[in-house]
Amino acid sequence: MSVFLFNNNTAALNELWYESHASVLKMVCMELDATDKIEELTEKYLGEKLNKIGIPIINPPGGHAVYIDAKRFLDHISIDNFPGQALACELFLEGGIRSSEIGSLMFGDNSSHELVRLAIPRRTYTQSHIDYVIQVIKEVYNKKESIKGLKIIKQPKFLRHFSAKLTTIE
Repeated sequence: MSVFLFNNNTAALNELWYESHASVLKMVCMELDATDKIEELTEKYLGEKLNKIGIPIINPPGGHAVYIDAKRFLDHISIDNFPGQALACELFLEGGIRSSEIGSLMFGDNSSHELVRLAIPRRTYTQSHIDYVIQVIKEVYNKKESIKGLKIIKQPKFLRHFSAKLTTIE
């Protein structure tokens, strides 16, 4: 029955996503081997909700992740004070959200962006998990002016973003 209803029917999948719990859709998609579709819908859902509350992201969301534009999110922190890393740290401290900075800490002066990557692994999160992430990001955004930049106090010669030690700028 589910194959008949959902096979090659994107509209039905979208409707089910917004009207039911994500785990139900995941089971249907696994039956249909449509895990790429559920991932795309999860990224779309997260991206739409973040856009709606004014969080600056790279649009359209996709590529197994949603990317927050940390340069715009924390526009009071200069690039040399690592706004992407400051945001990634704050998301972890506020809500335990693990993310990845892709910016000046990772690439140094060669960075053209200051992003925070929210990866969405396959078949891992329910809609309530994604809603929790949205709520934490909203809380961090509401107190963004209190977030301080960072400075490096120790770094390795190569791949500093993996093991550099940073401290908050007072």
